[in-house]
Amino acid sequence: MRALLDTGGNYELLLTPQAVTHLGLEKEFKEAKILSGGGYAGQQEIRLGHVSRLSIGSFTANAPDVVFATFGKDSPFKLAEGGLGTFFLKDFVITFDYRHKLIALRK
Repeated sequence: MRALLDTGGNYELLLTPQAVTHLGLEKEFKEAKILSGGGYAGQQEIRLGHVSRLSIGSFTANAPDVVFATFGKDSPFKLAEGGLGTFFLKDFVITFDYRHKLIALRK
C-alpha cells in the first residue's frame, strides 16, 4: 500500500476507503466508532478503530489505532491509500535520501 508520512497527523495509522478494500479490512471499518472531524481537507466523517497489526519492513505494531477517513479532491491523500501519523513516527529516526529516493525508518 502506498502511504504518506504525515508529520502533522495526530494519529498512528490512517486508512482511506481504497485501503480498506485493498487490505480486506471491511469488518474493522464497520466496527469502528463513527465521529466527525476536520483538518486539511475540511469537515468529514471519520471512524476510529483498530487493526490486528501494522507491518512496515521488519517493524510490526500490534493492534494500532486507526483513523478511517475520506478526503476531498485537493487532499494529498489522493496520491496514497493511507498515512503514518506522528503517533507512529515518534518511535523512529527517519532518514530521507533524496538522491536515491529512499526513506529509512530506524528505531
